[in-house]
Amino acid sequence: MSTTADNPRRINVNETCSILAVNIRTTTNPVSGHYIRIEDGTTTPAGYTAITTGGGGMVSGSSPTWYITANITANVQGLVKVEHVSSLSSTATVYATFYTIAPCSVECCIATLAESGLNCDCNCGKCAEDLERATKVSLLLQGATYLAEKTNPTSADIANAEKLYLKAVQLCEEVCACGC
Repeated sequence: MSTTADNPRRINVNETCSILAVNIRTTTNPVSGHYIRIEDGTTTPAGYTAITTGGGGMVSGSSPTWYITANITANVQGLVKVEHVSSLSSTATVYATFYTIAPCSVECCIATLAESGLNCDCNCGKCAEDLERATKVSLLLQGATYLAEKTNPTSADIANAEKLYLKAVQLCEEVCACGC
C-alpha cells in the first residue's frame, strides 16, 4: 500500500489548532470505510473522520490513484500524528502515518515575547533578552516542524521533533527579562 503526500504540506493546522486539513494520495481504494485518525500524545485519539461517509472527508480519483482530503475538528497541541487507517479499532491496518507540529501556544508565546521586547521600557540590556528568547523559541519550533514533516521521518526524527517542541515550551514558560 502506498499513501503519499500530494504537496509538501500534507497536514495544515489552523491558527487556533482546532482544525486539521489533511491531503494525501493513496493507491489503496478508500471507498471501503477508511478513516483519518489524529493523535497528539493523549491516551485517546484527538479526532478522526470517516473518509467515505461524508464525515469531513472526501475521496476523488480512481484506480490506481485516489486523493483523500479531510478537514478534521480536533483540539491539538505539540507533536501530532495523523494516520490513514482501515478502522478505528486498535487492530486497524495503518496504511500511512504522517506527523506535524501544532504550534499555537508556542506561536502565541513568540508574539508575546517579541511584543514585550519591543515595548520594553527597562533602562538596561534586559529588553533584548525577550527578543533573543523569541528568536530561540522560533528556531526550535521551526526545527521541530521540519523533523516531524520530513518525507520519511525516522523514529529518532520524531523523538527529536518532540524534544525541540518541548524545549520551546519550556523557554516560553520562563519569566521574561523585565519580570513581567
